Amino acid sequence: MPSSRDRVFFLDNLRYILVLLVVVLHAAAAYSSYPPWWCVREPGLGRAAMDRMTLVLDTFLMPALFFVAGYFFLPSLIRSGPVTFTVKKLKRLGVPVLVMAPLLNGIFHWVMDIQRFGMDNQPERFVFWQQELARMFTFNFGFFTSIRQFSVYHLWFMTLLLSFYLIFSPVFFQAGRIKSGKIKAGRWMSPPVHGFPPRTGIIFIATVLIAALTSIVGGILFSRPYNPNPWIGLGNIIQFQPIRLGTYIAFFGSGVLAFRRQWFTGRHLPGKPLVWAGCCILLSAGLILLMENRGSMAGRTSVLLAVCLVYALMAAAFLGFLLSAGQRYLDRDDGFNRSMAADSYYTYIIHFPLVILLQFLLTFWHEGTAPVKFVLVSAGAVVLTVALSRYAAGPRPVLTAAAAWIAVFFLLPVLGGGI
Repeated sequence: MPSSRDRVFFLDNLRYILVLLVVVLHAAAAYSSYPPWWCVREPGLGRAAMDRMTLVLDTFLMPALFFVAGYFFLPSLIRSGPVTFTVKKLKRLGVPVLVMAPLLNGIFHWVMDIQRFGMDNQPERFVFWQQELARMFTFNFGFFTSIRQFSVYHLWFMTLLLSFYLIFSPVFFQAGRIKSGKIKAGRWMSPPVHGFPPRTGIIFIATVLIAALTSIVGGILFSRPYNPNPWIGLGNIIQFQPIRLGTYIAFFGSGVLAFRRQWFTGRHLPGKPLVWAGCCILLSAGLILLMENRGSMAGRTSVLLAVCLVYALMAAAFLGFLLSAGQRYLDRDDGFNRSMAADSYYTYIIHFPLVILLQFLLTFWHEGTAPVKFVLVSAGAVVLTVALSRYAAGPRPVLTAAAAWIAVFFLLPVLGGGI
């Protein structure tokens, strides 16, 4: 069974950095063209820069988070056993979605309606929440056709990851390799190595190919000019973009293989961080060029093939950079990193409504430019979410959730002009 030092600290530290970048990505959404359905819209100078930043961040953040989750999947399953593991993941990933999703829909739709119809045209409080809860129990199976459909928003990552856990943990259990928290020696972990981790290149190439091929197939089947990257819902809980599903599975699987082959117990991964960074910059420039000129190349299959291939290569290149740089510079278990890593779970869960509310409040500052507002929202959301994670949600999650519900239930319709 893995010892405490077998914990790869730099992956914990990378995870909280990735979560903070997710906060930054959502902070930029109000000042960017991506995603087009965002509830706060502030056109102005700097939109092109925001578009490019969100495009790049959106390419690698979630695949990298799935890789980290995949790496910690087996040791957690080994440590807990399949039954305890499943119960823990249902509580950790499933329960917060059930609690937070209705609240998120209320905030999102309230702000969206204010932006569209003004402060004086909001419904009475109980009518507003009756409408929102009615959508919650209208189970949709298929593609999203309206931004008013019930959504789990950023919590889609947690529901899809929970699905991966529920699918793969019984597979290992049924194979007879993991029982009651024990693992057969050598069955799932290669011996420690002190050199080039075995088959690293093959796994990276396979990950890129799977991501690219599944994206291409998904693009051909599902992409449309009016909705190039649609969302699909299975009920009101599991929601994802089918074009990217294969990418997430591939990166999650590569994380599982990285643990099994103990990539991080020997020397550093191949490639210096600067080399990986150069690849990231070149591929980012290529993707930006393709996306900014796709209008003049609409309808060409070659454009779809190029975008999908560059997307897969970018996700892998950024992962290579993060792993290479993280292993060299972030493999520390000091107090700051330990606290930030511990806060990352609640930071991810609670940041979304805070970002939206900060963006909304700044719409009343008409002299502010989009870049300045973006910086303020990013900094404010990071500080608030980390503070709330550490001093409220972490130590008292039930009380924090209850307080959030009470505040949103009474505050939003009142501010919107309702009674």
